[in-house]
Amino acid sequence: MNKLIKYASITINSLKKRGLKQTLLYLVGEYWFDIRFHVNTRANYLNGDCTIIGPHLRNAAPHYGTNWFLLKGLFGRLIHIGLIDPASAHMIDFGCGAGRALMAAQYVGIAKVTGVEFSKRLCLRAEENLRKFAQRNLSKPDLVWEVVHADACWYRIPQDATLFFLYSPFGSPVIDIVAQHILDFAHSVSHLVTVIYVNPVHASIFSQLGYVKRQESSEEFSIYVCR
Repeated sequence: MNKLIKYASITINSLKKRGLKQTLLYLVGEYWFDIRFHVNTRANYLNGDCTIIGPHLRNAAPHYGTNWFLLKGLFGRLIHIGLIDPASAHMIDFGCGAGRALMAAQYVGIAKVTGVEFSKRLCLRAEENLRKFAQRNLSKPDLVWEVVHADACWYRIPQDATLFFLYSPFGSPVIDIVAQHILDFAHSVSHLVTVIYVNPVHASIFSQLGYVKRQESSEEFSIYVCR
């Protein structure tokens, strides 16, 4: 019953934000990805999950995969304008859940992806999904992926990371820490760092820290760059 209420709420909010046509596309996108790639990225509620690491459950949002059509269009657009170089990109997805954004990134050719997730249960599902996805995309055998069971606040960012993805995974206390860590990392490397923040309810934190917001941003997502 709780799930039905939640989905009804999501549908109503989408109708208000996007209108009927875009909402229908949005809802189709929620199911199309799983059907097409034979994976399971449906919503998951974290309450009662005893595999969670770290003290930040109270600041975490329920897991929902980012809409497939939004992901495909967003990644494709950023690649087209040269903000992402797929061949050299390494994307870190904070709060990766069941791995839909990781698979979407691989679908458009992003060479290396890492998911960071504090629920071991979701990590295992993401790993299973990524294996199934790889089996169905044999034309891209060189793609590299990893799922790390870790609290995002404690995760040590690898030096080759170039792209960060967040789908409104945390409340403001955790976003504050993660955004600062990304900024500190960007200042420590010589390459450009890009951040994709979908459903940017705490975008003000990035602005206060001095992130540069790109004009490609919209109500659905914010794009930031930093060095």
